[in-house]
Amino acid sequence: MGGELKVTAQFLNNIEVPLSTLIAIDRAEFDELTAIIYSLPKWQGSLEDATVAAMALRYRCPVWTLNFTDFGIFKTL
Repeated sequence: MGGELKVTAQFLNNIEVPLSTLIAIDRAEFDELTAIIYSLPKWQGSLEDATVAAMALRYRCPVWTLNFTDFGIFKTL
């Protein structure tokens, strides 16, 4: 297993939060997500996709979703 995958596997083994945890967003976070979406006019993703990307950026950790459109646009963030 590669180094990055090994670190990710260790992280997932040590995490105490269920992987299916729902993350509630407050009004300020919603406004931040809206700003991200409007700053990427060519992106055709959903608010859910933006939330997943924002959580990855905020917590500086890998996140996964089985329901996504296109995260490629977030490389610019």
